[in-house]
Amino acid sequence: MRAWLSTGPSARRLAGRCSTQPRPSNRSTACIVPHRPRILRHVAQLLHRHAITPLRSRVFQMADIAAAQRGIRHDQTEPVRFSYAHDGQSPFRRWLITSIERASGSRHLKRLYDDWVAAGAEGNPFDVAMNLLQFRPDLHGTPLPALPREGGLLLVANHPFGIADGLALGWLATQLRDQVQILTHSLLCAVPEFRPYLLPVDFGETPQARRTSAATRRTAADLLRSGGAVVIFPGGSVATSNRPFSRSAAELPWHPFVARLALTPETSVIPIHVHGQNSLGFQLASHVSYPLRIAMLFHETRRRIGSDIRMTIGAPMGPSELEVLPRPDIATALRSRCLTLGDADPEDTFHWPRHIRW
Repeated sequence: MRAWLSTGPSARRLAGRCSTQPRPSNRSTACIVPHRPRILRHVAQLLHRHAITPLRSRVFQMADIAAAQRGIRHDQTEPVRFSYAHDGQSPFRRWLITSIERASGSRHLKRLYDDWVAAGAEGNPFDVAMNLLQFRPDLHGTPLPALPREGGLLLVANHPFGIADGLALGWLATQLRDQVQILTHSLLCAVPEFRPYLLPVDFGETPQARRTSAATRRTAADLLRSGGAVVIFPGGSVATSNRPFSRSAAELPWHPFVARLALTPETSVIPIHVHGQNSLGFQLASHVSYPLRIAMLFHETRRRIGSDIRMTIGAPMGPSELEVLPRPDIATALRSRCLTLGDADPEDTFHWPRHIRW
């Protein structure tokens, strides 16, 4: 079943603004080096030399998210940065990440965002983003009308792309419920219009990470009990090939965090498989340097502009179906159900190479 996005006047006007943007020259995109392993190795050596701290997920404080949920807008003069660089990195590392991002697509995406803000920033931001980027949801499996109309919905999905799949799942959730929250530690947190829909999650092992995740879990469970929808990518990171030149990217193990949400009373778990994977360049970068990997995410988003986002929706699963399983096995069972929807092998699991420094 093909689900088309809204084509109202505002959407058409925004799409028209998008189409009039000048295309970046070939010279600017030629700065990307996804198919040159030798250059990537040199870049990795520089990153290793200038590394100072591990890169963990960067999230807004819970107070900021709560303020956004109450409708409190941030200062509109506050600059919105489309970058995965942050203050915890060395100046050289920040410069390198932002340079690659600008050469590979962040400036183009930022222009689309600025045009939307200049036009009034109206509408569901997921709907608008899908229109601006010309992502076409291609839905298969369980039809949307057949999904539960009452009670909480927990949408669990694999994570093949990084940004595009987050937008697609957010769009899908807003078609099913008025109240939607996405558990994320992605760049979307930097965009004020998305903040009311986002909850920060950190799958790290630090005390601060555990506190953040505990607060998020309570908020998400409350939303599920009130009949809203929660979206989570339990793998926590983008699917990656276990070998640099492998044709198949593998999903990471799913965090047990998802099991507690799945057992929320009167909640239906909807497994969703997002088909596809990132480019060979992204896979190569992932085996060279973590900062280089995340710097490639804008490239992966831009190269997907105008494409279908195919999603297979599985049959709903209730708490009664999951609570018979041992708690440690629930996340694994949900992961297997999700991956088999796309004929993927649940046994194929990505493990970080030992030489990768976060």
